[in-house]
Amino acid sequence: MKPILTRCGYRCDLCLAYKANVENNPSNQQKLSDGWYKYFGFRLPPEKIICDGCMSNNPKLIDQACLVKHFLIICANAKPVFHPFCISNDKQQAQH
Repeated sequence: MKPILTRCGYRCDLCLAYKANVENNPSNQQKLSDGWYKYFGFRLPPEKIICDGCMSNNPKLIDQACLVKHFLIICANAKPVFHPFCISNDKQQAQH
């Protein structure tokens, strides 16, 4: 899989919850559920662990409270004014 870099710099292609990774290997969902329980003390049902990536249209996300996405909306609406939080990467956006 080609690298998929979000505006915040996160690499979706490396995330076990990313939709394409779940489709290629459904056991990723159980691995994440078990790992999050072991290290963080909470369990998310494996079938709920799937993420389209925040740059998708109408995405299904693991983290509904992502603050980065809030700032990205500000950036998108502020153009052509550049906001220091924003990263411009039109080539990457074209891949989504």
